[in-house]
Amino acid sequence: MYLTLEQIALAKYERDSKLLLERRPRFTRGDASVQLDAIRQDDDLAEDIVVEVRWLRKRYLDAPIWVRQVDAATSTYEMITGRKARGVLILVVPKDSMKRVSDLPSTAAGGSEA
Repeated sequence: MYLTLEQIALAKYERDSKLLLERRPRFTRGDASVQLDAIRQDDDLAEDIVVEVRWLRKRYLDAPIWVRQVDAATSTYEMITGRKARGVLILVVPKDSMKRVSDLPSTAAGGSEA
């Protein structure tokens, strides 16, 4: 179920942003490696876009770790590739009452942007 929701969320992001993403890429350099949910590498953009998807089935799964994981994936990607990147976190939630980041205070507290 999670992979299906992830693919739907990524397809919606592609449609909304008018960008095509590479799904599930893996980058390795020496002992360091990172596997991402999706990425857009484009020399015409100011920076690459690292996209991570998280499915929050219940409100108790709200946690500051989600934003930190995207930050860690983005910085690892930058270290491995030498390219600038920005992270995008897509949260898939089952209820309208969880739709806005302000409805998920722990996630919102995890970083300046979510």
